[in-house]
Amino acid sequence: QYTKVVVEALSDKVTYWMPMNEPQCFIMNGYMQGAHAPFKHRYLALSRLTRVCLLAHAESVRTIRKYAKKPPKIGIALATGAFIPKTESDADIEEARYKSFYSGLGLMSNRWWCDPMLKGETVTAYGVYHTRKKDMPKVKCDLDFIGVNVYQPFIDGSWGGKTPQDIPEERKTSMGWIIDGRVLYYTIKFFHERYGLPIMVTENGMADNDAVQNGAVADKKRTGFIHEYLSGVKRAVDENIPVIGYQHWSLMDNFEWAEGYGPRFGLIYVDYTTGKRTVKDSAWEYKKIIETNGSTI
Repeated sequence: QYTKVVVEALSDKVTYWMPMNEPQCFIMNGYMQGAHAPFKHRYLALSRLTRVCLLAHAESVRTIRKYAKKPPKIGIALATGAFIPKTESDADIEEARYKSFYSGLGLMSNRWWCDPMLKGETVTAYGVYHTRKKDMPKVKCDLDFIGVNVYQPFIDGSWGGKTPQDIPEERKTSMGWIIDGRVLYYTIKFFHERYGLPIMVTENGMADNDAVQNGAVADKKRTGFIHEYLSGVKRAVDENIPVIGYQHWSLMDNFEWAEGYGPRFGLIYVDYTTGKRTVKDSAWEYKKIIETNGSTI
């Protein structure tokens, strides 16, 4: 009912909708691992919580299509990623593709949510978690695109175990996330191949320990990150994969889940005491990339 009211009220110029964003983070980090609010450890509730999310999302999609003033483009934003192949050989790429939907984080962040919603197929995980066949007609959605929020590659071990100690600090963000731009290309590639929909990069960026010096923020690491990750987007576009957009996270420094205001993801530095904004060097470089349509990547 809430979605119906919102759709009826908004301008007919609004065409893109994402009724659900990062369900994996809310459910798995909030209700299972206890890392985010509401900081629960309800490990056996995953199947039920997932069912509620998928049913609500599907109903929202149907409501938007019914009441939107002009034909909408509807998708979902997923906190996702991929395993990176060891080499560019066909065998290694196939192994990475398989693991990106059937192993560890690939199973729990990708296939667990997307197969029911986009293919109408049930998923069983670890012999404990199940989606129900009778729910599939209700949760399967007719979506126009898939939004992917991508930051770091998946690694073997668990649902997101600690970053391996042998990763050098220059290849990590201030939150310890691994920097490897190849993950964006392979996430786009694997998702389009499996589900056949256009891809929008709805989030991509990095946190760093930024500081203002002499009126500027020389965030060289983020500038390199942008070039590296956008090269993956460019590769996908060059291979004629339908990438319909890229959105950098984020425009300004802001509040990050349970970590508060410490991690700085913004292209613009925010002084939380005075409110003053300072455009970082990475923002000026990003501006050049946009102006040249990516020719500087």
